[in-house]
Amino acid sequence: MKILRRILARLVREVLREKKRTTEDSFDFSNYTTVTIPTVSFAFGGGVKIDLIPLGILISVCSTVACLAFAGNGDATDTGIFGNTQQLTFEVVYDVVGGKLGFGAAGC
Repeated sequence: MKILRRILARLVREVLREKKRTTEDSFDFSNYTTVTIPTVSFAFGGGVKIDLIPLGILISVCSTVACLAFAGNGDATDTGIFGNTQQLTFEVVYDVVGGKLGFGAAGC
């Protein structure tokens, strides 16, 4: 997750030419009338790819500040968590017998 946070932060900084930041992972958009959020996708085994909606990438904390919706897990070998913020608009499907987990687009 650290790598994803760094890459996404760099992309957002490129969009924000003034590089006005409030904290490491928060951005002040007060000088902008429109903001383009880069596409972020998660790739899972079996060729499954999930494109996140903007609310799964940045979380608005007030009318002008948004923060990355990701948190690092300390080490690349640690287990990652695909959180509820990233799961917005997806149905989660459990195949208990088959031991599989799936995501269906256009859920709740």
